[in-house]
Amino acid sequence: MYFNMYLNMYYLIFKPMTRRRTEEDNIRSLTRTGGASYAVTIPVEFIRKLKWRVKQKLEVRLYQDRIIIRDWKK
Repeated sequence: MYFNMYLNMYYLIFKPMTRRRTEEDNIRSLTRTGGASYAVTIPVEFIRKLKWRVKQKLEVRLYQDRIIIRDWKK
């Protein structure tokens, strides 16, 4: 009993602090993947929220000063 209480106290005092997500975590680098292609990684949280899958077809459009990536519709 005392051992469990000791472990609980130790955990409350010394538990590792979790890292908070910030907007800066979403800053990504542009990398070259081939002669005329580039890639940007997309955060996994975004992929999960959009319910995208591996090898899913996506539509990529340039709109003014932005790149829009969305699900491809037939």
